[in-house]
Amino acid sequence: MRSHESAALISPPAVPYDSAERLVQELAERGIDADLQPFFATPAYVSVCLGLVVRCDGLLFSWHIGWKGYAIYDSVSADAPATAAAKLAARYDELHPDRATQDRATIPRTKTAMPL
Repeated sequence: MRSHESAALISPPAVPYDSAERLVQELAERGIDADLQPFFATPAYVSVCLGLVVRCDGLLFSWHIGWKGYAIYDSVSADAPATAAAKLAARYDELHPDRATQDRATIPRTKTAMPL
């Protein structure tokens, strides 16, 4: 196989805006109104609620979940918007318990630490 043929087998990362649109649709199915920021840029940003903004670079969805002397982030592959939406719904319910619903799927979150 020639090098240009093997390169064609590797799929390019998704366009960040397209991935973010799929995430907004998945959140809407869970009863959460999110806003996709109206500019076509890399990365794309989705505002879920006060204190919860998702960054999408086409490879990952990532969002801030806390501090321990450094920022702690959670992330999910951009190929899995349903998984990201379920995790974001759980985080949404943590941040806004007055708006929480009983029927949202919760998935244990993984943490990615990023030092300052």
